[in-house]
Amino acid sequence: MKNEKMYHGITNIREDLVEEAEHHRFRSKKRVLKRALTVAACFVLVIGLSYGGVLLWLFGGAHAGGTAYNDRQYMAYEGPVFPLTMLENEGTLTAKRHLTYDFTGKAGAYGFPDALILDAYTLTNTSNEDMTYRFAYPFVASINTTKEYIPSILEYNIQTELHIGRYAGGYEGVWGAYDPEGTVNLDHISSWTEYRALLSDGTYMQDAFKEFPEMDQPVVIYEISNMQAHGEGASPTLKFSCEHDPTEVTSFALGTRGGSYDTKKGKFSYHFSLDADEVGYVFVIGGDLSTHSTQGYEDGGCDKGEELDITATITRKEGVLGEVLFDLLFAEWDGTFSSDVAFGAFAEMMYTNGFLAENPAERYRIDLSSLLSDARNVDRVMYLTFELTVPAGESKDITLLMQKAPSMDFAGKYKTRYGFDMVTRLGTNITFTEQKAKIVLDTEKYEFADQNFGFDLETGIFEVTLSLDTEHYYMDIRKKSEETE
Repeated sequence: MKNEKMYHGITNIREDLVEEAEHHRFRSKKRVLKRALTVAACFVLVIGLSYGGVLLWLFGGAHAGGTAYNDRQYMAYEGPVFPLTMLENEGTLTAKRHLTYDFTGKAGAYGFPDALILDAYTLTNTSNEDMTYRFAYPFVASINTTKEYIPSILEYNIQTELHIGRYAGGYEGVWGAYDPEGTVNLDHISSWTEYRALLSDGTYMQDAFKEFPEMDQPVVIYEISNMQAHGEGASPTLKFSCEHDPTEVTSFALGTRGGSYDTKKGKFSYHFSLDADEVGYVFVIGGDLSTHSTQGYEDGGCDKGEELDITATITRKEGVLGEVLFDLLFAEWDGTFSSDVAFGAFAEMMYTNGFLAENPAERYRIDLSSLLSDARNVDRVMYLTFELTVPAGESKDITLLMQKAPSMDFAGKYKTRYGFDMVTRLGTNITFTEQKAKIVLDTEKYEFADQNFGFDLETGIFEVTLSLDTEHYYMDIRKKSEETE
């Protein structure tokens, strides 16, 4: 059963329609929620060959890059290109990095092409022994966009695994920056310095390699079905009202069109619309409801004086929370990740910000739908891991290929700019002896609005040597046909 179709309703339920739990238990299955996803070794090689020989670009005649500091914020920030790192720092590896931004692809949804990123490394084993190193390559994506933005390795036939971190951003109130203590809206990361704060102490990456938490709590489920309105209404709605001690018991719903809660009085209500013909659910963990009642209304306002007779069947069930939610929400999952990995990310948000958190975000106080959507769509730092053996005293080349969307503002002074950036040392334990950057850009169509790489399109400087002391490099590109700011 797909969650998108769950919009339901209830009211005026007779006791003889409430079926007891011993006759209706969800099937039990043990789930070990691991973060790792095995990725096909050569999966994106064809993509690399489809960009008109972009792999033939060579580095040479480099110019020195700039050193300006930039903390530009974007309305939609796609995150920087991160450097390769090691899972265990053996102290025997040095590296040279050559990063290419290729903008010769087709224009995307916002009228500007995604960048084809070639992040090439020459890895040197400085020891007297052959060494097998374990690497991790960080990148920013959501569960729903991973298939589009996952990196791949061009050389060798390397087996890779993908590990996903938690939601990278935070929450804010209705008024955004003017309500920083609120938790109604998502507060996405908007600049590279926020990623620096997130990743600098290493705990985010460590957590990304741990197993997901299990939702093994016993749960009582009130399943509402067979809803029928006996009268007319603009949008017939069923209000399920209940009471319980919020310090001991937690309730939440699935398939509502709204609701209300008063934690001080221990009163909660969940509003189900009859516009859809599926099933609604109220979940209770930590005990059971003290009381519950139902009442129908003509519309979702559930206002006094607009009552409407609505009947339905309520079936009381018991089960284990994780098993129940997996069956309802992920049994028909079809995505890049396995259903277990996607469900694990959802379970993690339940504990960090959702109904299993000590202080849940207001955004998730009533219905699971928002949390389910956010778990799939929020940005995370993900880690593509692999092993590579480098002989003693020798070097090996390896190139990671990925697609990168532009960072953007949708309004305001910089709405005509398309931003791309990289970091040289954030999150890495590799000793770099050289880093270079190159750009492949149609200079008849595009120009720089701002950048600190040191590129000069007019004089033909398309490649630069970067300063290892500069932590962040950025560029904002615009179409020449656009008006300047």
